[in-house]
Amino acid sequence: MTGEEIALICGISASAATLGWCAARLTLEKDAPASSAVKANASSKEMVTADTKGGVGIATTSPAGGDRSFAAVICFPSLALLRKATGDMATDHAISNFAQSIDGQFEDLRIQRIGKETIQCILTADTQDDAIAKMQAVVSVLGEDTYTNAKQGFEKPRAGLSEIEHFPAAQSAFDLALDSIEQDKDRLVNFAGGFGSSSGRKSSRELANDLREALKTDEVSLSYQPKLDVRNQTFRAAEALFRWDGGSARSHTIGDVILCAEKHGVIQDLTMWTLKRAVSDQLQLIDAGVELKTFVNLSGAVISDSEFTLKAVEIIKGASGRIGIEITETSVIEHASNALSNLELYEAAGAEIAIDDYGTGLSSLRYLKRIPAQELKIDREFIKDLTRSHRDPMIVRSTIDLAHALGLSVTAEGVDDPTKLALLKVMGCDQLQGFYIAKPMSLEALIAFLNDQNALISSLDSGPSLMLKRADVIGL
Repeated sequence: MTGEEIALICGISASAATLGWCAARLTLEKDAPASSAVKANASSKEMVTADTKGGVGIATTSPAGGDRSFAAVICFPSLALLRKATGDMATDHAISNFAQSIDGQFEDLRIQRIGKETIQCILTADTQDDAIAKMQAVVSVLGEDTYTNAKQGFEKPRAGLSEIEHFPAAQSAFDLALDSIEQDKDRLVNFAGGFGSSSGRKSSRELANDLREALKTDEVSLSYQPKLDVRNQTFRAAEALFRWDGGSARSHTIGDVILCAEKHGVIQDLTMWTLKRAVSDQLQLIDAGVELKTFVNLSGAVISDSEFTLKAVEIIKGASGRIGIEITETSVIEHASNALSNLELYEAAGAEIAIDDYGTGLSSLRYLKRIPAQELKIDREFIKDLTRSHRDPMIVRSTIDLAHALGLSVTAEGVDDPTKLALLKVMGCDQLQGFYIAKPMSLEALIAFLNDQNALISSLDSGPSLMLKRADVIGL
């Protein structure tokens, strides 16, 4: 099948398909200039109209403000036809390359996740109308000239938008953006309505201010989720997870809080608090006779921050136990030069580096080769259907083989049943993490859990009974 035929089914213009179809184009060029047509479309306000002819749907208005964040979802209604015509691998490749194309052309757009049927993005704009105009420019890259033959039965890709400022819960914003696509199928871009001022929910800026105070007053905490070392049948590492359960956080997920912290410049304070608390908690682990490596998550904003890195490195050097850091591929790609230099400082300080959520971003072999990592974590997206899908096992197995060839250990996230555990063992996965292994728990529960790990390990092949034994140990 030719690139033009692929473009017709997927909704990608022939030029975009040709640009992205080559398998060798594995990396993002963030500075790639947008075409003059794209730039004109991105800035044009004439596209924003109230009728269906304009291709844009507006449900609500928002107060004027500065740089605002919007959740955007691009949906490809004809993916089933494309998969039938070209196969799953070719389809996923086409979607990934389209994502790379728009990510390179639109500087205000950041790819968050590439799913099997959608692309989730974060879009920044000054106003709601500006966001709609920019999103319609993105959709226009798909090329309406590829739909001239109505007999083909292919639907145009469409997009939905939802303002994160109005929906501080980021995942809720993405869900609403996706739902909004069905509001009017004649419109290429639909906008989800907000809660409004009467909802009682705070804006993300107010949430960020509350978070600053919570960090100062120590109203936050850490939970730990252990990782099972498959070969040695021991728990030698755990991931430190930030928790904020009181006040403004009660109506938001922790993912929403992190996104809010990144947007309003609180992420450095949050990460520094997490790192210091993890180092402090290690002293209690040592006193309890537990040796455990603790991993702390770093976002792109702190990885590229040289001043933060110098402070963090000194804390890691002074730790009594072992500290590791978890990063994502996209966090390095966005600020490659600074990020890679700073990661070398973390490595020199003795911190083990793990690449988190592998496979959900715009995976680049170039950066995978350059990042001084020792561990690769396969995202739960590829684990959840491991026993029901024909494709996911192949993806997971090939990823494990690739990582081992590069000298990396592999951790599978989202292991939630014994069948997945057994299959991942056979595939050669080095570490397992998920609710079937252990839920996130407080420091006190972690110590109790690890002190009884021998009894737990011996039960790993005993099925559901392990869940009950684990619950007894950690007091659930």
